[in-house]
Amino acid sequence: MKNKTNKKIYFITGGKTGGHIYPALSIALKLCENENNKVFYVGNKKNLEYELVQKYPQIEFLSIDFEGMPRKISLKFFLWGFKLISSSFKSIYYILKYKPDAMLGTGGFITFPVLFAGYVLNKPIMIHDCDTVPGLVSRVVSRFAKKVSINFEEAKKYLKCKNIKINGNPIRNEFFIENNFNKDYNSECINILVMGGSQGAMKINEVAIDVLEKLINEGYNINVVVQTGVKNYEKALKLLKNKNNSKITLKPYLDEIWNEIKNAHLVIARSGSLSLSEICATSTPSILIPYPYAASNHQEKNARELEKTKCSICICERELNYDVLKKVIVGLLNNRKKLNEMSKNTSIFSKPNALNDIVNDLTGMVI
Repeated sequence: MKNKTNKKIYFITGGKTGGHIYPALSIALKLCENENNKVFYVGNKKNLEYELVQKYPQIEFLSIDFEGMPRKISLKFFLWGFKLISSSFKSIYYILKYKPDAMLGTGGFITFPVLFAGYVLNKPIMIHDCDTVPGLVSRVVSRFAKKVSINFEEAKKYLKCKNIKINGNPIRNEFFIENNFNKDYNSECINILVMGGSQGAMKINEVAIDVLEKLINEGYNINVVVQTGVKNYEKALKLLKNKNNSKITLKPYLDEIWNEIKNAHLVIARSGSLSLSEICATSTPSILIPYPYAASNHQEKNARELEKTKCSICICERELNYDVLKKVIVGLLNNRKKLNEMSKNTSIFSKPNALNDIVNDLTGMVI
């Protein structure tokens, strides 16, 4: 399909987990604000990106059947190799058909065949990586990307591109609308949000629900919302001793997570980079429990970066139990001054212009 209009065409890709999808979606939506742009999102129909993109008719979804690389040599590995080749050819087909002016990936294995096809066809390529330790795909693609955007200074040493810029993470505009940057830590009631990422985290659910429900019973004036993860919701419900306790609410997934984070005085969460950017954008102190099996242990490294600036407290999952979590939470509830200081310290990591800066870098590659 020849581009018969004067519109600029962009391919955006990033997949499977929220940490890859939401930055890509934020960038895609920002591009769509300009009526002279046309945006295609390349992903896998079987994954979360397809469900989310369907909410925005201005973005057209292009599907390829590709997922993560098996870690062991087996029949699955050879099937994966076949899918890599077929997905690369399908990406080439999409590029020849729609003729993108520039392409951007935010990570996840789905991005590799798309961006590699763009490289083969000499398209300007940009990547954005959220973490202190960039993913394997970002490290490989950085070798032929024209521009690389990152969130942490630490990530630079893993990437080969000559044009690397620290922009921060692109987060949804909703986090900045009616944002209460000065939270009231003298409030009688403290709002606590527990979230284990878009997939949930059963270990966090188990310990946090146990601690927080007992603190409510002991007379602490707190309101609690727990994002359990869809697959863990029924199990988490069974953990509640009092199913009618109005002070603690369990939800499988929070579609408008920005409202809950903005209302929270304290967040207990995993330490995926996107979650950290959202937490810091809303000036919210946090207790971070890194996912222990993250590639290159990047979640703990992310959490330690925030802990250095005294806006977060990091508890490794191997150390997580009732007594440890209760001690940290009670210590903060009884020291509102510390909570307030932690809130102010989040400004070091808050980058409200990140989305505009990344979009400007991307559109700047188009001649």
